[in-house]
Amino acid sequence: MRKRAGLNYLLPTPAKPDYLVLVNSFFGLEVPKDLPPLVAAVGPILSDEYPPLDDIHQRFLDWHAKTIYVALGTHIILLHADARKIIKGLIRAMEAGLIDGVIWSVGKSGRQLFDTADQFTIAGQTRSILDHAYARIYFTHGGGFSASEGLYHGKPMLVMPFFFDQISNAAKLAAGGTSEVLHKFRFTAEEVYTKMKLILEDRDGSYGSNVLHLQRIAQGASRRKQLGGPHRGDFVRYGAEGRGWEGDAADASPDGGYADACLQGEELGPDGSFKLGAGLPGGRDILCDAIGVGASTGY
Repeated sequence: MRKRAGLNYLLPTPAKPDYLVLVNSFFGLEVPKDLPPLVAAVGPILSDEYPPLDDIHQRFLDWHAKTIYVALGTHIILLHADARKIIKGLIRAMEAGLIDGVIWSVGKSGRQLFDTADQFTIAGQTRSILDHAYARIYFTHGGGFSASEGLYHGKPMLVMPFFFDQISNAAKLAAGGTSEVLHKFRFTAEEVYTKMKLILEDRDGSYGSNVLHLQRIAQGASRRKQLGGPHRGDFVRYGAEGRGWEGDAADASPDGGYADACLQGEELGPDGSFKLGAGLPGGRDILCDAIGVGASTGY
């Protein structure tokens, strides 16, 4: 057909990439899509260890059972008018009994106007704060690490993106049912309060359910930083709602044998699979398929 149309040259064919691409993200935060064979999602890459809370933060959180943690990044400087709107929204939420404490992390440039007579702590303890049971909601800019940390520690989020990946992350977090989004130019103090109320009251339980669902995905996927992606056993957990949980078993053996049992499974059955039930929330089973090197699983 090309020759009949007078096209006697070949279309350019680019060389197939021969390099491996490891992406610090995971399906759950990312929208599901097909990936080329040399691209692997190995995120969220988070440290297994982080500093514990200091005495000041520990006492504050222990005495404030409904705390909001505000952290809008180190490179973002809010206009005074915007800061006032956020503060008014937080005060309104406190007066309504939605929250009883605020921890606000402010970058160095934003601290220049602080009254030094007041007490301010200088510490980067985001993970420890989010891991505390009394940190009820996370007000964030939605950067890659912030979004991953919020999901990993199971916190609903109020997201106000400013630039780069924050904008797309905010949309994905909202689509996942874990967060509400504020527009950086158009938000109001009333909107801050209203969306906090929506999340914290959670009348139909959807925010809590979605947060727990994505927390399990994030925690399972975070083990891929040791496995590197290529040689691994994947498993899918189906909960009561019929939703899948993507995670990882242990690294597959180099000789092409079965992957080690994921979590604390029973011995492999004759069909190469095993079921887990003991000690799981709600008595739900995990069906794991052990695979060898070079094998693939379908979802």
